[in-house]
Amino acid sequence: MNREMSTSEIVLFVSTVVLAVTLMFTINVIRKYENTIESKNDHLNFYQSTYKKEAGGTALYNGKYMDYDLRSLDGGVTWYAVKRSGDSLKIMGEAEKIYPGLRKMNETWTKLFAKIEKEGPLGSKPLDDEAKLLIKNLNESTRENGIKIK
Repeated sequence: MNREMSTSEIVLFVSTVVLAVTLMFTINVIRKYENTIESKNDHLNFYQSTYKKEAGGTALYNGKYMDYDLRSLDGGVTWYAVKRSGDSLKIMGEAEKIYPGLRKMNETWTKLFAKIEKEGPLGSKPLDDEAKLLIKNLNESTRENGIKIK
């Protein structure tokens, strides 16, 4: 039995084929978009875990103020002192050679702030040995390196 398709059947068949092709194309576009997002997230995670920055300022014993800008390109293993000039960034040298003791002091402050966030302000209860040691390290670090904490 060989019958011809009516116009409405042809339109329905063509519409179904177009819908199926459109749906497959849309699914492929969505998959490519998801892969692009995953790839960008991977790159962002790598960047954030590898490229570190510390910048700020501190008062020196001579009363002058010092700005610093430190960068690490290896996840915080090696730190460099840098100086911005317009759109360029100049590496001045290893941070420890340019600003002796600054990284140690910053790490100690970070630990002390984490302790304060967890346990409340200093002086709200007697200081434990860890807090005393952190404060002692800050004082020694500033005395050794000429950095004054206000």
